[in-house]
Amino acid sequence: LLRNQPDSPSLHLFLGEAYDAVGRSAEALAEFDTASKANPKEPAVHFCLGYLRWKDHRYEDAAREFQAELENDPENADALAYLGDVRMRSNQDDEALALLEKALRVRDDERVAHLDLGILAAWRHQYEKALAHLQAAIRLEPSRADAHYRLAGVLRALGRAKDADHELARVRELQQKEQDHQKDLLLNANLPRPAATP
Repeated sequence: LLRNQPDSPSLHLFLGEAYDAVGRSAEALAEFDTASKANPKEPAVHFCLGYLRWKDHRYEDAAREFQAELENDPENADALAYLGDVRMRSNQDDEALALLEKALRVRDDERVAHLDLGILAAWRHQYEKALAHLQAAIRLEPSRADAHYRLAGVLRALGRAKDADHELARVRELQQKEQDHQKDLLLNANLPRPAATP
């Protein structure tokens, strides 16, 4: 498709997403950058650039991209949530709170917003509110250890030690699965390809 339409921002965006899905971040970043240069208003392109920078812990660079996405689309729930996350990480809690809450008003299944609102509520000792948001984050992605870990801390603060221990056991189980998965990827990467059948 790109051979026929080499300047298509949507095709470069799609290819960047494919590269990101298989962990090839450098190629993904190059494709997103090409898409952005071809059309700075291409939907989701600035979010994708920001997300890769966020994954690389380049939070202020990520924030600039999330803000650019919001200039194009003020109701982009992903950009709102991740910009809120960056603000939370830089201790700008009030701005983070406003962004995260807006993200959930736009789309109530925004996992990062639920996770971060749970963290913020726990920091403020609003444990019941934290509990609700963290449980929502877990319902959306049960296989992610971060929300289970945060939930364990909230349950312990509420005096529910047995439930907290259950969540910590779940964290260890999920971490072990991730380690096993990484080992499988490494082993499978070195397997010889089967001979082609005639």
